[in-house]
Amino acid sequence: MMKKLLVIVGIIIGLIVAAIAGLTFYVKSYLQSDKLKSLILPRIEQATGRKASIDSIDVSIFSGISVQGIHLKEKDGARDFVSANKFVLKYELMPILSKQLIISSINVIDPAVNVSRDTSGKFNYEDIVDHIKQGQKSGEPKSEGSAGMPFSVVADKIGITNAKVDFTDAKKELPNVSAASDAELRVSSGTQPNALKFSGKANVKSLDVTMGSVGTRTTGVIDFDPETINYSLNTVIGTESIDAKGTVKDYLKAPDVRLDLYSKKLDLMKLMAMSSAAKPEEKKAAKTGKSDADKAKPADEKKMDIKAAGEIKVDTATYEGYTMSNFAMKYRYGNGVANIDPMTVNFASGQKMDLAGVMKGVLVFHYLPDKGEASDQIKRTLAGKMTVDLTKMQVKESKISDAVAMFTGLDDLKHPSFDKGHFDLNIKDQKTLISGQMSSPRIKVVPSGTVTFTKALDMLADIEVSPELASKMRVARFTSFMESKDGWTLIPLKITGTSDKPSVGPNQAALKKQLQKGIQGEIEKRLFKGGSQQGDKTQNLLKGILGK
Repeated sequence: MMKKLLVIVGIIIGLIVAAIAGLTFYVKSYLQSDKLKSLILPRIEQATGRKASIDSIDVSIFSGISVQGIHLKEKDGARDFVSANKFVLKYELMPILSKQLIISSINVIDPAVNVSRDTSGKFNYEDIVDHIKQGQKSGEPKSEGSAGMPFSVVADKIGITNAKVDFTDAKKELPNVSAASDAELRVSSGTQPNALKFSGKANVKSLDVTMGSVGTRTTGVIDFDPETINYSLNTVIGTESIDAKGTVKDYLKAPDVRLDLYSKKLDLMKLMAMSSAAKPEEKKAAKTGKSDADKAKPADEKKMDIKAAGEIKVDTATYEGYTMSNFAMKYRYGNGVANIDPMTVNFASGQKMDLAGVMKGVLVFHYLPDKGEASDQIKRTLAGKMTVDLTKMQVKESKISDAVAMFTGLDDLKHPSFDKGHFDLNIKDQKTLISGQMSSPRIKVVPSGTVTFTKALDMLADIEVSPELASKMRVARFTSFMESKDGWTLIPLKITGTSDKPSVGPNQAALKKQLQKGIQGEIEKRLFKGGSQQGDKTQNLLKGILGK
């Protein structure tokens, strides 16, 4: 009995082995390496217009189709534009028996893409884009290699392991980029590309961006489907980091972006250095006023409508030696207009000035990607209103206060301190209109005027000093004619030049008015004092008043 059982088991095993061997032979005879190459390569070459090659293809009914060494060459055929170490396709076995290849899953190992721009500004993929557009217009027929075998994809899973992307710019206008990531996608398309459905997740292991001397590294996770992208990323700049979270809805047609940023500590100068490290050269427009890029664009080309909104929060920010805390703002962008409403920031300390207080306000500016440099557009169109309330202000170093101290002869005005201050700022036409007041037990200042974005000054400043400080003035003999009702002395000044090279002089109109008022009062006082005496003549009186 045992022998019969063993014989039956042996027969069954033999049949299974024979079936596997027969099926393997059939599959390999049907999925021959040359046949598969003739299936895959013409599709790639037809789609891209580039030369493609495959090192080898191995077929197994258990492990699927393993494609070793895929290469899509540069236009000159020298270097690889796209490559992959291995490409594993899992197929459904039963359709093979009816001579149909249905791919159920794909795993791409070590894919790499090398993108570059030459000194003329041309990218190394532009010929592929042109080839695809020409094929769409001409209705280019399918390659002969695709007719030999029905082919479709119903992949439940596409895995990408250790993908690498590198970008270099010979013109040194764009940042160098190097990225590494893994991804897992779920795709279903059948035989019609229009029926493509996909979703997935990308693990960004590193995204290195180098611009000038500043480099950043981004890591995080991105989830996506045909309608929405969700992301959570962290970008490191030196010892600082920025967390970015949000979504992008309808990203293929009209992107609606939600982007929230948070940083514990941030150096704003580093960010500005990144944006200005490599500015593109401005192309001279033709006599018609249109640039070459504008001429090349089809008249009916539809621009993608982008909307964005979110919040930005920074616990501590530094800028040119100044420290700010609790920076927060909400923003929204649409139709080329960006609104920041509200924005708040607390002042802390600085190398040139110690401040304590808060600034609040709203800003608006225009920006369109095809209208030139972002910084130029913002500078031209920036407008808004801000209020500043200070509870402390100590000037440590200022060329303006140095010039004021030199003009008045009061060294106390070189490093003044205030315990209260308020400013209203109105920003428009590339300048800031300022009106405000600052006060302390010894000094009061009421500034008004404009400061342009190029630091040009056109300011008036009424400075009042206490009687103690007034006695130190170089023009002490005139102080009595500029005294206010409370005994303080008013010094009306006009400040021009730039903040780096200011020019301080008297506000002639205010000074004349104040002196006239003071002289008139002094004349009246002396006349009444000596009215019963015959002695004083008007000429001698004026000489005495003017100290001559």
